[in-house]
Amino acid sequence: MAGKRPTPAQAQEKLNELGLKITHPRIVIYNALLNLKDHPTAENIYKSIHKQNPSISLGTVYKTLETFCNIGLIAKVKSAEDKVRYDIRTDNHNHLYCTRTDRIIDLYDDELKKVIERFFERNAVNNFKVHDIQLQITGEVLSDDVEDFFVQHSDSVSEDTIPMAKEIVTEPKPKKAPAEKPKTKKPGPEVPPNQLSIL
Repeated sequence: MAGKRPTPAQAQEKLNELGLKITHPRIVIYNALLNLKDHPTAENIYKSIHKQNPSISLGTVYKTLETFCNIGLIAKVKSAEDKVRYDIRTDNHNHLYCTRTDRIIDLYDDELKKVIERFFERNAVNNFKVHDIQLQITGEVLSDDVEDFFVQHSDSVSEDTIPMAKEIVTEPKPKKAPAEKPKTKKPGPEVPPNQLSIL
């Protein structure tokens, strides 16, 4: 189920809750995040607000976005090109990254979430503590007219079918028998056809 985008009122409430002053730049930048639905970069946000708010510098945009990330109001997302983008949805969800259009699309799927969580409940990564798991699936959007993206399920995956690391065993390939060399008779002394050799 898709998560809901927060409202400006919720943003103001969160800022108040955390004791952050509600300033004009903060409200303008947050509203830009609400309007730019494609996980914008700081530069995208700056370009969208600069005409009507020339006093807000690119530096202020970066600083404000960092503040929003630190208080959990928004989250950072990286694209395949390692560009930092910003996500207004902070709940647990995955992303689709389109290599053709550079879009990052939110993907919500409860079954996928359960499969991933169950896998890491049963398996651990050595020398690493997992805090959160989010997938970024790289591919290509087939039709730019489609707005909603979801997983088209075939058969449900049973939790019992999720393998544990120790259960993932590859069968050894059967060894081929060495090819037999054809047996050749050692050449003996030549006997003329009209003579008999007596042993």
